[in-house]
Amino acid sequence: MPPGGVTKVQPIITPDALKGGQSTPPLAGFERAAEGGDANAQYQMGMAYLQGDVVKKDLAQAAQWFAMAADQGEDRAQVRLGYLLEFGRGVKRNAAAAAQLYEQSALQGNTEAQARYAQCLERGSGVKKDLTKAYAFYLLGDRGGNEQANKAVKRLALTLTEAQKGKAQEMASKVQSTAGRRY
Repeated sequence: MPPGGVTKVQPIITPDALKGGQSTPPLAGFERAAEGGDANAQYQMGMAYLQGDVVKKDLAQAAQWFAMAADQGEDRAQVRLGYLLEFGRGVKRNAAAAAQLYEQSALQGNTEAQARYAQCLERGSGVKKDLTKAYAFYLLGDRGGNEQANKAVKRLALTLTEAQKGKAQEMASKVQSTAGRRY
């Protein structure tokens, strides 16, 4: 994952490719795979509708595809669906569901999710406010190269006690030792 923890998703099919007079819909192959249960294809369909480069932007449709992929544990889809839920974009706002999705993705090692979940914990958005746990997840994101998490670690370090920081370090190490594929 690049610094900052956010991967720029390349369009599935570029807008230029659509000028070639294709006889089949541009996402037909991905849609078939997505409907067949392929979590990556479901995520890609969600991104297509989120970005609106290949198909008309439709946040509700994006949320549906992300939800299918997120249900299968696709960490990138969990983050994207969490974002839509957190801010009520294309779906009804639900901070608790957003925080839960961020946590699921964060536990798999997704640095963007770690920073977003930590923000929820820091603000008490959708979860009980817990600065020590927030610091732990910011530490994880920072270890993964997330710039936002790095800034938050520095900021929170000034307000937490040494005992809180030590507890957060232990939490982060425990999560890292039991986390998914990215560690």
